[in-house]
Order: sequence, then C-alpha cells, then structure tokens
Amino acid sequence: MDPSTAALEQNVSSAIQIAGLKYLPSEAVGSISLASSISRNGTDPVPVTVIDISGLTSINSTVIESISKDRISSFLSRDDVIHESFTKHLLFKTSPDVQVSWGSDNLKEGLSHFQSDLPREGPYLLIGTTLHKVYKLYPDVYNAFTYGILQSGDLSSFGKSPVEGYIPVPSRLYHNKNDIQKPLSGKRIAVKDIYDIQGLVTGASSQAYARLNKPALKTARCIQDLLDLGAIIVGKAKTVQFASGMTAGDWAETPCPTNPRGDQQLDPGCSSAGSAASVAGYEWLDYAVGSDSLGSMTGPAANCGIFGIRPSTGILSNDGALPVSSYLDTPGCFARSITDLSLVTSRWLQGQSLNHPGIPSHLKPTRILIPEEAIQIFVRTQLDSFGGFLAELERHCAVKSTTFSLADRWESKRPPKTSSSVENYIATTVAHIQLYDSYHNNLKFRTDYMAAFDEKPSVDPMVQFKWDLASKLSDDQYKEACKEKMIFKEFLEKEVFTDRTIMILPGGYPGPSYRDEVSRTDEQRMKWQGYGLQNTTFSVLGGLPAVVLPVGERIYKSKFSGQDEKQPISVMIVGPCGSDNWLVGCLEKVWKESGRPSSVKSVEYHQRSASLQWVSLSGIFSHFKAGVSLKSSET
Repeated sequence: MDPSTAALEQNVSSAIQIAGLKYLPSEAVGSISLASSISRNGTDPVPVTVIDISGLTSINSTVIESISKDRISSFLSRDDVIHESFTKHLLFKTSPDVQVSWGSDNLKEGLSHFQSDLPREGPYLLIGTTLHKVYKLYPDVYNAFTYGILQSGDLSSFGKSPVEGYIPVPSRLYHNKNDIQKPLSGKRIAVKDIYDIQGLVTGASSQAYARLNKPALKTARCIQDLLDLGAIIVGKAKTVQFASGMTAGDWAETPCPTNPRGDQQLDPGCSSAGSAASVAGYEWLDYAVGSDSLGSMTGPAANCGIFGIRPSTGILSNDGALPVSSYLDTPGCFARSITDLSLVTSRWLQGQSLNHPGIPSHLKPTRILIPEEAIQIFVRTQLDSFGGFLAELERHCAVKSTTFSLADRWESKRPPKTSSSVENYIATTVAHIQLYDSYHNNLKFRTDYMAAFDEKPSVDPMVQFKWDLASKLSDDQYKEACKEKMIFKEFLEKEVFTDRTIMILPGGYPGPSYRDEVSRTDEQRMKWQGYGLQNTTFSVLGGLPAVVLPVGERIYKSKFSGQDEKQPISVMIVGPCGSDNWLVGCLEKVWKESGRPSSVKSVEYHQRSASLQWVSLSGIFSHFKAGVSLKSSET
C-alpha cells in the first residue's frame, strides 16, 4: 500500500449518525484555533459548514446574516450530503485583512468562527480542532457494488471503505462545477470491477482472482482520463466473473445485482450489470463505467432503462483492464440523460484517433437503415415505441428510413471466396474470438493460482463451462475467426455504413427475462458465447459505436408479483466507426427537439405523456420477408 493510501485509511474512523443519517469522516483538510468556542477537547465529531466570504473586504452582522441565509439555502438545494444539522455551526472563510465592524457579542455564542485559512465551502466534521471532509453513506440496496471507495483530494489516492453494504459519497460542494478544464468536476462514478484503480485490488467478482491479485500499481488509462476530467470514484461495481456472459440466475459465488425496474425481478443484463443497476437505481450517482465485448453495454442499458454507449473499438484504451479479447473489448459509459452522456463522451473520447475522418457536428445523417432481421422477434408494443422514436429521428434528419436486408446485401456484395449466407459465414466468428482470447488471457491466472495455493481456482459454473469449451478450439479456428471479423468489418464499412449512414435496432429482450432463470443445458449455456447473428453483431464485429436510448415502456404481468409491471423499451443506434461524438450529438438534438423528458429517474421510470402519438410501423414491417432472425445475447 502506498503512503498516501495508508494515510487516507488512517484518517477514516467508523461511521457516525447525524440526524438519523450515516456519515463517515475522511481526510483532514484543515484546523481551527483551540481558542474557538466551536472546538472540542474530546473526539466526538461536530458537524460544521464552511462559508466562503473571502471576497468581502468588510463584514458586519447584517451582511453575515444575509449571506448565511442565502448560502445555506443554496447548499441544501445543490448538495445531497449536507444536512441542516451541519448548519448549526458555521465557519466563515475570510480574507486575511477583512475589516470587522462588530464585537463577538453580536454573534450567537459558540455557533460561528472566522478564519482565513479554511478549506472550500461545504460540510465538514470537526474532531477536536481538526476539520475532516465527510462522506454520506448510502445503502447499496440493489447490491450493485463490490465495495465503496474513498478518494483523497487532488492526489487521487484511493482506499476501500470500511463500512460494508454502504457507498461513501462526498459533498458536491467540495468541487468547482465551473472548472472548464475539468468539466466532470465532482461527478460521481462507479467503475466496473475489471478496471485497475491504484492501491486497490481488482477482483472481477471472483474471490479466487482477488485472493491472488495484489493492489494495482496504477489506475487504468480510461479511468485515469475520467479522473483528470474531475470525476470522483465512489465504488467498484459488480460484474459477471471475468466479464463473461450469463443470466442473472447463473451467478453463483455472489448474488447478481438487482434491476431496479419493473418488479425488481428482471435480469439486469449480463457482465456490466452492476454498473447499469447502480445508475438506474441511485439518484446520487452520475455515471458508471462498464465494458462491452459482445453487448454488455447495450444489453444492460436497455434492460435497466438508461442511456449507454458502446464506443468504437479502440477509441478508448484498455490498458489496466482485465481483458476478454483485444479484438472486441471497449470501455463504455451509462447515464440517466442524453445530455450527461454527451458531456462525458465529448471529453472522454476527445482527441482519440482511429484513422477515420471525423464527421462535422452540424451535418445530419443521410441514411437511416432498419435491418429486417432485427425486427422480427419483437412484439407490437415494442415496435410502436420503436416507431415513435424513428419518426422523431426521421423528422430531424429530414430523411425517410430504409428497410434493409443484411442477407440480401451480403449475397450481392460479398467478398470473393466467402459463403453466400452471411448467417453461415459469421455463425461462429464472435464466439471463437471471445472464447479463445478469454481462455488464454486467463491462463496465467489459473497457472499462478495453482502454484500459489496448490488447487484450482473456484469459479462460477458458467465460467468453467466457457473455459472448457474454449480449451477445444484450435489456433487455426481462432485465426480463421479473426479473418472473418476483418472481412465482415470491411464489408460493413464499404457496403452498409457509408456517407453518414446510421442504423436503428430494437434494444434489449423482446419479453421479460427474470433473474431466477438459470442456464441448465449446454444449449442454453452456448447462447451466451456469441454464436449466430445477433442484434449486437454490427457493433461488435464492426467495432462500431452503439448508443442505447430508453424510449418507452411495455406492460407485462409479473410471475412474481402477479401484478402488471413496466419493462423499459429501448432502441439502439449504430453509426460509422469513429463517429461516436457526432452520433451522440445528433441523438441529443433529436431528444431535445422531440420534447422527451430530459432524463430518466432512478427507480421510477419516466413514462411518456399519454398524449404522445406513437407512430405505427405496420406499414413498414408488413412486407418484411421471413429469413434470418437475430438472437439476444450479451457479454
């Protein structure tokens, strides 16, 4: 453990209760004079609030009373950590040469203190004469986190929260929200437990992996980029072991996170489940980082009814991440509004190059494709919501959508020496790449664990099934799959995603998938390995950006509650490689023009106004011919 992390953990004591709320003292950031009537000789924490009046050259009781009233009101409305109990004792940060025009008897005795070298405005705990930052402890009721994280100041040193089952959240007042160099200043993020954070152990939701691992020496590059933009990490989010694919019912060693939507018995959607559930469930969280190899950004975003992006493969660094496959992996981000998603992607992806020409932000899509194969498995309610957003997208782009058959396009434009059936050609491509790479990427872990503990590591049955399946793949099969991926990617770029083309697909499952459903047969387990043509095939094999938007709800009768419940309905928009910021910016404009709610609320899903006229797609879909149907699968 590095010295800064050790010092941070030494400064943290056990949780305390203030007005029935749980708080945790953090790092020491200043002190006040022992002569102050607020200071205490004992160790009982005193909640206080710092108010900055250093811009004033002179003060009197009238000014202080007015400023105190306005600032406290502002603090309570802007910040969820501060509580009225913190405002009983006020510390005023003054300029060194301030002119005071009253005596101390004008102030409420023991309730105020003036000093020039106080920390930033906000709530603090005074222990003796020392001021400590304070974290509010929120219960992890949706079981979305592996553990909470304490982040220390500008040094970005990290410690594991000593209070299990709660996530420590710092005051928003500690951070300058107007810092143009740090547009994410004070934004709270959860990080999927496959990304290294300096000083902490990356566990990948596996006790064996965490047991063998040592604290990370540095933070994963993509996470450090967010920290450099001002973000604050509050916890490690749960993941399927080793970012694999499985149902909620397949989680064995640790319980799967709860999807806050519907009856809270729906599957949250595979390996980025903890990240998605945390954003859907907790208003105090701004963003969550997940990863996508086979659809684990797009699937959980759709299942949990939030916004999410799978960026173009390679636009963000995977350094410091537990890999599935370097050919498929990419970090991604979840948010509750398209505006928040646009903010983070515009800076997180800024300056990254994939050797693809960027698209100027003022240009609109010239073509909207609807793949026939992606629509056939979805029910009418979902298609109506899908159609509502499609109509809004068409109005913005001033172009009508075009139905599109991947099978027909492939058959007429396929590269030489390839199968005439695209479904046959890429039937095993994704599966063979991810299985082979995942198996070999974890080989060192399995070998080192056996050497260290003289036993095989215990993993969830689905992970063991995956490794057993992968062990039978040959090097030649893997090389052939990589070749197929390259050829299909080039096909998409030359024949499909041309001249600002975007594609719209339904997101998520066609019906409710419950958290108690277990993959009991090999056929069910194979579903999660990436075989066949799927909704995610375009973005995964093409390395293309995919954005998920929650556009409606459908009513289903829960097999658990017996009541009518609401399941989110989402669409997925795929764009050309490297068009990430352009795509998100375009969708943000569509969203605002349509008058949709600016954000989805945590837990309580925003229902569109009943007056909104959903546009039926019956005319569009009536001439769809039977053919290839896409399966639903994420990893």
